Amino acid sequence: MGITGITAADEPSAGLAAAQSLKRGPGAAGLRVLALADSAFSDGIQAVPAADEVVVVPSPQREPEAFVAAVRELARGRRFVLLPGSPGDMVALAPRRDALSQAGVRHMLPSPRQVSSLPFLGVARVAGLRIPRGTGLDPASVGRLALRPQSWPLVLRTTDGRLASAATPAEIPALAQALARPWGMVTRAHEPVLGSEISVAVLCGGHGRPLGMAAAIPLQRGGNGALWSAVTTADPGVLAATRRILDVARWTGPGELHLIRDEAGALWFTGVTPGFPSWISLAAAAGRPLVRQYVGLCLGAASLLPGAYRDGLFMSRVAMDIAMPITTLGQLATEGAFSHDTRHAGTLRAAPDHAARARVAH
Repeated sequence: MGITGITAADEPSAGLAAAQSLKRGPGAAGLRVLALADSAFSDGIQAVPAADEVVVVPSPQREPEAFVAAVRELARGRRFVLLPGSPGDMVALAPRRDALSQAGVRHMLPSPRQVSSLPFLGVARVAGLRIPRGTGLDPASVGRLALRPQSWPLVLRTTDGRLASAATPAEIPALAQALARPWGMVTRAHEPVLGSEISVAVLCGGHGRPLGMAAAIPLQRGGNGALWSAVTTADPGVLAATRRILDVARWTGPGELHLIRDEAGALWFTGVTPGFPSWISLAAAAGRPLVRQYVGLCLGAASLLPGAYRDGLFMSRVAMDIAMPITTLGQLATEGAFSHDTRHAGTLRAAPDHAARARVAH
């Protein structure tokens, strides 16, 4: 299978967590994981010792058609599963899910309409959740924001999960324009809600049927928004609310629902991000291997009814510095190959064929 969006450990992504959980879990010996990077200089290349191979392909966000052509070659003559490892990749590839299927690539991508949070707002209200007051950030709505009484600062959210905060109406146009680059993500602005953030990882079948879910409370984020620690929660109210939303939303594939429990105990829905969250390896450790379930479903395995997962399991990430001679980096650029040498900690070297290697897919 191929996983995109793998980043370095100091900016952990769902792609990195998915690769790690797949290679560490049961049955890992029978699964070959390809890390799909868009550059030989990608920071994530040094962070994937769990992957069997690193393949350099066009960026799914900047060159989606070329990316589809590249994975078509990777899928030729084999059963090949694609897991977009970042929300941006999910958004970029959703309009091309039919082309990927025709290329022999197995996946569970949502539709282009589903990757926007906006259709979920009415669904969440039907499910009994509160929605922060806000508006879509089209030019007309931005102009009206200054005329309405608002609780500032406003939270700006994109379809691929990026966030920003605007303290005044004057800041919104520039922030909205910056968030929309370079792939034109639809954005929404809403009033802040005071309370505890809850992230719910979900996996749904082709007809929107929930196949698995796990919830966690983020504890620490870095300055770039990367999640460094979290703890699982099996709060029955959170899981029941998630099921009510999914029963109506008819979501396809992996996703992350964003909830907030306010100081009075009420649940608020603030958005949905396509793809697994960056803490998805914690879900596997807690007994909910959603990434492995995704792979199995793409390969035609029967969906199993999940049991209870472990409540209160804590996750903390650690980043490591790796020093290497500058000649090693030059060798990677010219030969397109490297390996993680376990005999000499902190070094990288050119790889023989049997080691993890990087190559270019044409």
